Amino acid sequence: MEFRRKLSEFVSKLPHEDKEIFIMRSEDLSYKQISERLNTNAKHVDNRLTILRKRLKKHLNEYE
Repeated sequence: MEFRRKLSEFVSKLPHEDKEIFIMRSEDLSYKQISERLNTNAKHVDNRLTILRKRLKKHLNEYE
């Protein structure tokens, strides 16, 4: 349960586009599918997810 709370807290603080990307990826959409829905390119999605993963890891480590 603690993990879910931390994850929810992290997602709630994300900017709108990052939140959309994060949620769509968690729903198993491909980078291409996400980029098509957001009218951007797959490389942008890849870059944002890389940054989000690093930020999430840091966020989770703050609570250990």
